[in-house]
Amino acid sequence: MGSRRRRYAALAVALALGGCTVGAPPGFSGGDSWTIPLVGPLEDGLLLVPALVNNRGPYVFAIDPDAHVSIVDQDVVKDTGARVGEGPHLLDETDTQQPRFFAEILDWQLGTLNVKGPRSAQIVPAGTFDADGRRIHGVIGRDIIADSLVFSFDRDAGVVTLTTTKSFKPGVTVPIKYSVLRSRIDNAEVLPISRRLVTASLGGHRYALHVDLGAIPSQLRARSWASAQLAESDAPLTLVDEVGMPRNVTKRGVASSVSVGAVSTPSVAFVPYYDRRWPDQDLEGTLGLSFFKPYKVSVNWDSSTIYVKPRHTPLGGFEIRASRWQSKTLASCEHLGCIKTALIDPLAGRQPGELPAQHPGLVASFTRDSVAKDLNLEVLIAAAAPDKDLKWLVVNLPAGTDRAMTHLSADYIGASMIVLDVGFFPRACPTDGGCVDLVLAPQHVDAPPHPYVASKSLVRRTGEKAIVPDDATKAEIYDKRIWQVGVDVQVCIDDKGAVESVRFLSPSGFPAYDRKIESTIKNTWTFDPVVADGAPTAACAVIVFLYTQNPPK
Repeated sequence: MGSRRRRYAALAVALALGGCTVGAPPGFSGGDSWTIPLVGPLEDGLLLVPALVNNRGPYVFAIDPDAHVSIVDQDVVKDTGARVGEGPHLLDETDTQQPRFFAEILDWQLGTLNVKGPRSAQIVPAGTFDADGRRIHGVIGRDIIADSLVFSFDRDAGVVTLTTTKSFKPGVTVPIKYSVLRSRIDNAEVLPISRRLVTASLGGHRYALHVDLGAIPSQLRARSWASAQLAESDAPLTLVDEVGMPRNVTKRGVASSVSVGAVSTPSVAFVPYYDRRWPDQDLEGTLGLSFFKPYKVSVNWDSSTIYVKPRHTPLGGFEIRASRWQSKTLASCEHLGCIKTALIDPLAGRQPGELPAQHPGLVASFTRDSVAKDLNLEVLIAAAAPDKDLKWLVVNLPAGTDRAMTHLSADYIGASMIVLDVGFFPRACPTDGGCVDLVLAPQHVDAPPHPYVASKSLVRRTGEKAIVPDDATKAEIYDKRIWQVGVDVQVCIDDKGAVESVRFLSPSGFPAYDRKIESTIKNTWTFDPVVADGAPTAACAVIVFLYTQNPPK
């Protein structure tokens, strides 16, 4: 394993890589932009990505820009046969130096990014980062989410992007500047990563908070809960810091609104802040992913700037999200997400006098498309009904499992089941076969007038497919230096193929272009009828328009 001094030296180089490089860090594959798919992006949880480690896996990792180096658990070390050595102690949130061992990682593969080593990764016990029923094998830290790159995440598209600062274009976004608070600890082997401080307003007061993109809840020191007017409730939760040390909390508080400059988020969840590495007078807590839930986010570490842009309804973008997996099988499935959904009412057809006093509820059945029989599938389904806040469903189908079923309460009678996302990393089921989990709906979605089908199921008979802006709008788009405009449109047709309604799920931002799209679809488009169970039926689908201009050279 080499001498301790040599191992320390190698790790010191790894810890310094993020801050001493311009452009792509050493070992990164060629290019100036890399895309990594997110696991479960619409659940608004941790930023989870799949990765191959030393050509084994894939494993699921959480992203934490506060971690000096990436972290792997003991299962990964065992599977990959990585060499192990002792490294420097790392300082945890209790201000305690924790002895740590590190694994030698020769190769990381994350989406389109390949990182060649050797690189050091901290080792933690198996299961340290498991959360929300998911097996999480570690953390992607600042050796990969490097200082010289712009880090972006877009939950609507289901991707993380790493971009060199030279090639990054923020587009139409709202900037948030942050200041850097460096550690003044003088007796630690490795100092914690500098805090990124913004001034946040909540409850009529202003607080210095660190932007923490590796945790879901925001945090606030207990002394400020009353003045911040947090609505408290019991909520047992375990947090794990960037050194892999757990901390249990027993309550949470919800701020009615939190603002940072021109950016505001309602109903932000907080837990008590406790990090003894930072003096009380320097910061009051953190802003976690709960604050950034409504936004697409980019962070330029070099300019100390966060750029945010509002997200759109998840009803649009399924095909774009599904394309992040680059799977021909997913694209060939008959049904969205490669599953057919059925809600079975055991009282259907009964006469009023035959009905019990209380409805027993529904049986939800989810059947896999046969072409996807060899895929591990996780499918997120929104249940939408007027005036109801229903839990969403996560259907977990391991490869070879054809069906999963669950019981739903009578509240789901008449609900629309809308497939929003699909992935290849299902949660573990309590028994062999498939299972269905119910999760709190991260946001409200409106029920469509008819069932959704894949856009390829709408076969257009008349009307031009390509709808481009008029010349004046083209010039306006160019003047604003926007090189790609995307529009998601919900198009609903009747059982004869005539257009019934057009609804913009994500407008272009250019009203004249939106009006042209709507008018063209309504007045010129017709379709072959959609056939379901052998009969023509009314249906809805999301149509995506992309208009692109070339930037000046």
